[in-house]
Amino acid sequence: GPQAGQAVDFKISVNPDQSSTISVYNGTAEVTAQGQKVMVGANQATVVRLGDAPLTPGLLPDPVILTSPAGGGTYYYRDLPPKIAFGWKSPLSAAGYHFVLARDHEFRDIVTDEVFSDNRFRHGNLHEGIYYWKVSATADTIEGIFSETRRFKIVQDQTPPSLFVRFPPDTLYRGYYELSGKAEPGARVFIGGERIETTRTGKFEYQLKLKPGMNVIVVEAFDAVDNVAYQTKRVVSKY
Repeated sequence: GPQAGQAVDFKISVNPDQSSTISVYNGTAEVTAQGQKVMVGANQATVVRLGDAPLTPGLLPDPVILTSPAGGGTYYYRDLPPKIAFGWKSPLSAAGYHFVLARDHEFRDIVTDEVFSDNRFRHGNLHEGIYYWKVSATADTIEGIFSETRRFKIVQDQTPPSLFVRFPPDTLYRGYYELSGKAEPGARVFIGGERIETTRTGKFEYQLKLKPGMNVIVVEAFDAVDNVAYQTKRVVSKY
């Protein structure tokens, strides 16, 4: 920095043509090459080609605004990992994007580190764990500051939902019964293959119609990833 002790946050990248890009995110940097000097301020970058003086500093691409997935979300799966759709808003100054996904907040355990031309990306092979991601905009060899870091969690769930059913006695002397019970909140409940409504806490009631003779009652509960719990009972109706 121009003053002793002033912190400067910067990045130096070596490009495929062996030129160097110096990006400054905070503070001011003095860049000298071939006896010529330029001052690169915050949110600016310069390029130094082999044997040339530094180019006139230009502005960095605008920061990227992340849209999905929302921070702190949790995704459940039973057998196959879910497909996570990543998306972000496109700054007008962006020509591409640098996408980084890691298993830690410091981005040391990298899962994906790629440059895309599109402002969305889908990943379908992320197994159980906590993940962190961020995106920056690029324009030619210049990369802007990274976006906020977002976190999400993937959980494998192979546990059937809870299910309690208040069945009728083994023998009934009428053709109906008020079947009731409680499933895990959020589970989909079916009686005899028919979807029935449940309360927010998972309670349900159903007017069960019985035919004369033997009846097989089947109650099923499916959670969000299609783990299933079921209960059955044989009931003889005499009427």
